Amino acid sequence: GYSQNGESLAAVNLFSRMFSAGIKPSEYTIVGVLNACSDICYIEEGKQVHSYLLKLGFERHLFAVTALVDMYAKSGCLADARKGFDCLQERDVALWTSLISGYVQNSDNEEALILYRGMKTEGIIPNEPTMASVLKACSSLATLELGKQVHGHTIKHGFSLEVPIGSALSTMYSKCGSLEDGNLVFRRTPNKDVVSWNAMISGMSHNGRGDEALELFEEMLAEGTEPDDVTFVNIISACSHKGFVERGW
Repeated sequence: GYSQNGESLAAVNLFSRMFSAGIKPSEYTIVGVLNACSDICYIEEGKQVHSYLLKLGFERHLFAVTALVDMYAKSGCLADARKGFDCLQERDVALWTSLISGYVQNSDNEEALILYRGMKTEGIIPNEPTMASVLKACSSLATLELGKQVHGHTIKHGFSLEVPIGSALSTMYSKCGSLEDGNLVFRRTPNKDVVSWNAMISGMSHNGRGDEALELFEEMLAEGTEPDDVTFVNIISACSHKGFVERGW
């Protein structure tokens, strides 16, 4: 309850009281407290829960191990996350995605793509978070051809261009310098969020198309999307590239 409602610290404290009182937790309780530790970056407490998980014999339980892998991955402890992943033979999409996204979050994009290929080989069908993470890896590596292949996978698996897929595709194409493809995806993306706008504005700015970056910014404001710090950095960059000092102010 506490963990699901965002009161992660309260969830961890409640689990500590349960432990002190000698109350044996269920697998769902273990999952909840691991998620809570992940939310508030309580890695040491998470490791203690891991030890307790082993004592309870949950080390082969998919639900518990997925939460454990997710906690370690989000905390940057990728070696520990990988150990948990490797101890299971039956893996579902949530487990694969937790580790893939962990590698991407920690800038190990090559390993994320290797893992994605392994996931496909095992016949696991990806979900939206999987594809968004893989596209982010392609963006970071600026691998346009692979990014196009992954775009094809999103179409094959029937994903729409709603956020997060649309944003991830726009970002990937923009960072790879394929602005026409990025703009095509962007225009087809419904309910664009600030990330989608930033991707295209940044792409235009960094490819010498400052005029179009500024036009996009004005369009973004007209559509009622609130800019963030990233937006303003991109706009200042666009203005400096084009010599529009007065517009930058």
